[in-house]
Amino acid sequence: MKKHLGNFINNMKSALKAIAFIIVGLLIGAAGSAWYTITIKNKEIELLKTLQQQEITFIQTDLDQCKKTYAAREQEIASKLAYESMPDLPVKVDVRQAFLSDTRVLQLTNFSNNSLRVQIEWSAEGTTLQKIGELYPNQQRELGHREGYPFKPGDEVSISSSGYKTKNLRIP
Repeated sequence: MKKHLGNFINNMKSALKAIAFIIVGLLIGAAGSAWYTITIKNKEIELLKTLQQQEITFIQTDLDQCKKTYAAREQEIASKLAYESMPDLPVKVDVRQAFLSDTRVLQLTNFSNNSLRVQIEWSAEGTTLQKIGELYPNQQRELGHREGYPFKPGDEVSISSSGYKTKNLRIP
């Protein structure tokens, strides 16, 4: 009986050792699984933070571009409003046939009581010329072939003076 009892105790010890090894194995497995889960979660959190930062950067870039576009449009509107509030250029513009050629002569008449410093820009056949001159009160001035401006039908002319709206015309 003693022998049986000794075998029983030895078997129990072996079983307890096996159970202990199984429990240790399970604990190690659970710890490894928890570590792996925590590592995966940390990677997910890092990835989400990176994606959020990229999205914030994208939105900020888009917002900055919208602000620039808005500021440009606002400035454009302010410029148009300022231009529209300017008075018309007090210059009468007529065009006549030149006497000695098939070109045209531009007749400018300042019908104001003030001298005007005018800029005339002429575009023809891919060339643009500018002339700046003084128009005295109630003065009429002619520009044509003799003055170096052989205007032809279809030529474009702009007449401007500081503080006034620009006059644009196409030579008939």
